[in-house]
Amino acid sequence: MKKVFRVLNLLTPGIAIIVIGYYSISPNFLHIDHSLFILALLFLFPLLFLLQGVVTVLIDGSIFVALGVSVLAFLVILLAWMNSSAFVYIPVYFVLGYVGYWISRKILKKK
Repeated sequence: MKKVFRVLNLLTPGIAIIVIGYYSISPNFLHIDHSLFILALLFLFPLLFLLQGVVTVLIDGSIFVALGVSVLAFLVILLAWMNSSAFVYIPVYFVLGYVGYWISRKILKKK
């Protein structure tokens, strides 16, 4: 059962990043501007990375593998729908994921 949670921890944020990225930039999605994409870049993607760090502690997984998969998913949408200026978000997201991991680890050690 623990393997299932580890696989879900690896794949769920990456799939969510790709789906959010696709629907926020897709012409089929009815919106006038790209406000959903800006919201995703500034709020949803960092939140996914932070939560992935927390969940990685809870399932005792590897933070670098988990965040690496999410960074790869972000690179997919970056190369498909964005320009290279969005590369600046990758270190920020990675640090947020590690902060979530570190804080969760400290809280669990106190218990």
